[in-house]
Amino acid sequence: MVTSKVKRERPSSKKARHTVWWVLGSVAFAIILLIGAGIFAVSQLVGPGVDQRAAALSKLPIDQPSPIPSSGQLDMVEDYCQIITPAIAQQMKAIAPPINTESFIGGCDIPLKGGAFVQVSSPGTYGQLKQIDAPWFVTSATVAGLEARLFNLGAPLSGECTLRLNTRSVTTITVNVRWIIANDLERATKRAKSCEIAQESAEVLAAAYVPLAGGTVYPKTLQKPSARVIEPYPCKVIDSAAALRASIYNEADDKNGKQAQRQTQQEQCIYALGADRAVVTLHTNKTLSDLPAAAPSATVTNRQLGILPARQAENGGSCSFAVELAEGIISEIAFTSDKTDGSACMRAEQMQASSVERLINASSSSAVR
Repeated sequence: MVTSKVKRERPSSKKARHTVWWVLGSVAFAIILLIGAGIFAVSQLVGPGVDQRAAALSKLPIDQPSPIPSSGQLDMVEDYCQIITPAIAQQMKAIAPPINTESFIGGCDIPLKGGAFVQVSSPGTYGQLKQIDAPWFVTSATVAGLEARLFNLGAPLSGECTLRLNTRSVTTITVNVRWIIANDLERATKRAKSCEIAQESAEVLAAAYVPLAGGTVYPKTLQKPSARVIEPYPCKVIDSAAALRASIYNEADDKNGKQAQRQTQQEQCIYALGADRAVVTLHTNKTLSDLPAAAPSATVTNRQLGILPARQAENGGSCSFAVELAEGIISEIAFTSDKTDGSACMRAEQMQASSVERLINASSSSAVR
């Protein structure tokens, strides 16, 4: 009878082999995690791209009161954190517990635990983001039922996200979230969180102050300019900054004498760029009903800019947009373009809104005297 001998594996060898497989598995898992983290980091660096529709001028009217003071309103610039009331601060604690608030010129910084900073400001009209702004990413959003855009004008590694809320007024609510973290790659991966915090913070502010979202206008917010700051020169009422916002001004052309700007009293001010032309006229001792009648083919609409009375007359690629800045003082922009998409009225309205916001800020100087 032949018996076979079975060679048994020593327990120590079996254990060693299991250890090797465990180590290899752990290494493979770690590599997968690193690859996943790398892919996530790269996705944060690449960003969602630039949505040109989100960057463009809004098609919504500018017909609402400003919810919070402009960052240039002089009686607010040194203590802008007034708008972050205890009730609002309490709501923001649910987003990420704030440490305190600190005013800076024209805004409020709210440090959060974990190294994030929420910055609240109102830097002018909703406007458009242009290539000159060099946005890294721009995407559309909806906050409290209102149009908004998320964007970053900084470097990809900053991890920042800015939300600009279209309040349909001459000012916006702007929330910027940034991180104080030394590690560039770690900071870059915070972009999505930054946008999340920005949206949640904007929801709180909109609910508090934007009438269209059920809020009440902050009581110190100025809504119209004083007649004393309106100079009798069309090019000073609608200045080059306002024209730039409507993409009908080029500083280089202006310096080279190619772009006409006449600032003599009672004369018109002309901005022209390519096929676009904006003629600004300042009417005094008049009301909107005193303006010359529009062409029979024009569509005339009674409007308002913020809370100011306005009149719009649209005719194909041309549009006249007039605003009563103060009693007896009317600024009128006749905008002509080779486009027939309605953008002439949008751009004329944007020029007027930018001008009104600046004049309101100039009017606020009396509040700090």
